[in-house]
Amino acid sequence: MMVRGLRRENFDVLINLNGSDRSSWLSWLSAARERLGRQPGDGGPLFWKRMFTAFVRYPAKTEPLYLQRCHCLELAGFPSHAPEFHPQITVAHLASTGITAADSGTYLHLSPFTTTNRKELPPEQFARLVAALAALFPDKRLVFSCAPTERERTKMAALLALLPVRPWRVFAGELNLTQLAAVIQHGVLHVSGDTGPLHLAVMTNTPSVSWFFTHPGLREWLPVGRQHRSVIGTMPEGETYLPDIANDALVEAAKSVLGAGPNLDFSPDRCGFFG
Repeated sequence: MMVRGLRRENFDVLINLNGSDRSSWLSWLSAARERLGRQPGDGGPLFWKRMFTAFVRYPAKTEPLYLQRCHCLELAGFPSHAPEFHPQITVAHLASTGITAADSGTYLHLSPFTTTNRKELPPEQFARLVAALAALFPDKRLVFSCAPTERERTKMAALLALLPVRPWRVFAGELNLTQLAAVIQHGVLHVSGDTGPLHLAVMTNTPSVSWFFTHPGLREWLPVGRQHRSVIGTMPEGETYLPDIANDALVEAAKSVLGAGPNLDFSPDRCGFFG
């Protein structure tokens, strides 16, 4: 069904910089006249090169994925430009959440959960982080959101019972993607782990503070730029939650991003921050 749909489009050109086996096979089966691919690090499956009419090689895991793909296009001969994000999100999308344009810049947005506990702070620690951020920014309100899954809704209810301060808004799975992007865009700061809303913060040019654990592909997902700070920890075997991310480091990161503290050295060799 998918292959028939692709073939019906009669594509002249297909660009696939994903490199996965499945997408490579679909690229070939699409029958597009010209097919540009990015060769996987291991060379790809048997006959991979025959799936594309042209391909490029570029190292993985050295920088954010979107930068890697921009460089792949450069290698293929496309004009080189510094990547910029210009999302078109109207105020109507924000208003549909119950937040108005007048509320823009008056709140912090927090996404406590990810797809797995291993990427999250322990609930009790996250509650203490909320208290610290509320004390640091007393003029800012708190907006929480989570995905529309039973797991995250249940976790949100449990977390709210631990919080020492009452959030201004809680969106327990009610927001669609555009509404979530609007809420993040109009906040003064986004706070989360390694999860989808963090990438929306990057896309909407919203300052962020995030936490990650060390793994080989870490640099592909870390946000870059002076408006972003990431605190990096480790994930020992047998741990349920990310255990060694210090709230003090996250608070200092929030201070730096929003100009409430010193301009710290965030190099990874110095203090485990990336920015």
